[in-house]
Formats: sequence, C-alpha cells, structure tokens
Amino acid sequence: MNKLINELAQKAEDYADDTDLPWLATYTEKFADLLIKECVKVCLEQRNPANLNYKPSEQFAEAVKQHFGVY
Repeated sequence: MNKLINELAQKAEDYADDTDLPWLATYTEKFADLLIKECVKVCLEQRNPANLNYKPSEQFAEAVKQHFGVY
C-alpha cells in the first residue's frame, strides 16, 4: 500500500480504538469514509473549465488512480 492509504488506515484504526462500538465494523466504516473523502478531494481538484478538451470522467478516474497509486 502507498503512504496515503497507510495513513488513512491508521486514522481509521485510531478512531476505532477510541470507541466502544464493534471494532472491525467501526474501522471499516471509518476507512471507507476517509477513502471516499479523498476521492472527492481529488475529483474537485481536477476541475478546469478552461480546458476545451475536458473529459471529466476519464480525467477524474486517472487522477484518483494516480492519487492512490493504483495502476
């Protein structure tokens, strides 16, 4: 895993450790939440209305893959 994914996993683990809820369910939900927030952040950073050849779905997908180091 890349550094960012490890950081998100650690944040989720810390969060799950600090609750009285079932650990695995809490960890999984928090990790997914953090991951989705990162994906949204990457997509919003890709907006460029001045680009006439703008293909949002392709650019967003590629940006998310690069952000998480998935090829």
